[in-house]
Amino acid sequence: MRVASVEPGVNAEGVVRLLSYMYPGVTVKGINQYVGHERAASDESYLQRYLLLAVPEGDVSDRLIEDVLNALAGDLYVDSKKDLASIMDGPDWDLATLAFSKSLEIRKAANTTSLTLIDFLRARVTARDLEDYDLGSPIVPLKGWMNREIALGIRTELLSIEDVVQRFGEAETVRIINTISRMLEFKNEFAQVANKAASYWIANIRSNPAGVGNKESLAPIIHLVYSAPEVRSETGLLDDAINSFEDYVAIAQKFVIFNRWVGSGVHYEMEFMKKEFEFAVSEEVRDIYRDEALEESPFDLENTEELAEPDVAPEIMRAFTLRALAISV
Repeated sequence: MRVASVEPGVNAEGVVRLLSYMYPGVTVKGINQYVGHERAASDESYLQRYLLLAVPEGDVSDRLIEDVLNALAGDLYVDSKKDLASIMDGPDWDLATLAFSKSLEIRKAANTTSLTLIDFLRARVTARDLEDYDLGSPIVPLKGWMNREIALGIRTELLSIEDVVQRFGEAETVRIINTISRMLEFKNEFAQVANKAASYWIANIRSNPAGVGNKESLAPIIHLVYSAPEVRSETGLLDDAINSFEDYVAIAQKFVIFNRWVGSGVHYEMEFMKKEFEFAVSEEVRDIYRDEALEESPFDLENTEELAEPDVAPEIMRAFTLRALAISV
C-alpha cells in the first residue's frame, strides 16, 4: 500500500526513508535492497526503542556513550560522564555489562587513546575491584576494554611502562602485559612491549637490589623478563639482593605459587617456579648455599597438592621452599 494513499499530502519519501532505516528491505522508489545494520527494528536490542520512542528501562543511551567516549578520547571534559560512570559503577550488572559492551563496540576501530579515557576506566575498575572475576561481573569486559586502551597507549608512546606501573602498580601491570600478549590485534607488537617491560624491571631491580624483598610480584616480573626475547641474557638479576642464606630462602619463597584446580571442587597445589628462579639467581650464587639448602631440607613434607586455600603456615612455606631448593641444586 502506498503511503500517499493512506495520508494524502504526507511526505511519503521521508516516511519510507524512516521505515527503510527501521526495517532494512523497505526502500524508496521500488528498490528493494536488504542492507542490515545494528540499529534496525529487527535487532531485539533496539526494537523496544521504536515501540516506546525512548530508551527503555534497563538499556543505555547510545548517544550518552558516544558523547562521553568522544570527549574523553579527545582529552575533553564532559559533564555527562558522571551519568555514564553511575551506570558503569552501579549495582545492576546487566546494565553495566551492556554499557561496557557498547563502549567496546564504539572503540574497537580506534587506533589512538588518551590518558583521560584510561584514567576514567581505571576509576571504573577501582569501583568494582572487590568483585574480582565473579561469574557475570561487569569487571570482565571492563578490564578487557581497559587493557586494549593501555595497549594503544603503549603502541603510540602515550604511555611508558613506568607510567603504567605508576597508575596501576606492579602486579596489575604484569597482568596487563600478559593480557596484551593474548590479543590478536597486538600479536605482532607484543615482543616489543615485552622487551620494554623487561628492560624497565631490569633497570629497576639493578638500581635497587635491596628493594627486591618488598616486591610481591617478583616471580611474575621475573617470568616476564625470562620470556622477553631480547633480554634473556640478563641472568643472575637477583644476585646482588642475596647476602645470606636467609636472603636466599626468602627470595626463593617468592617463587612459590599456588595453582588453582577446578574439578568436583576447587583446590590449590603449590609449585616452585624453578626455571625462573634459576634464571634470576646465578649458578655461582646457588653453589654458595647448596650444602645448607640440602642440610635443612625436610625428609617429610605435609600435603601441598590438595589445599583448600591458596595459603599455608610460614613453617610449611619454608619447608616446601627448602625441599624445592634441594631438588633444584
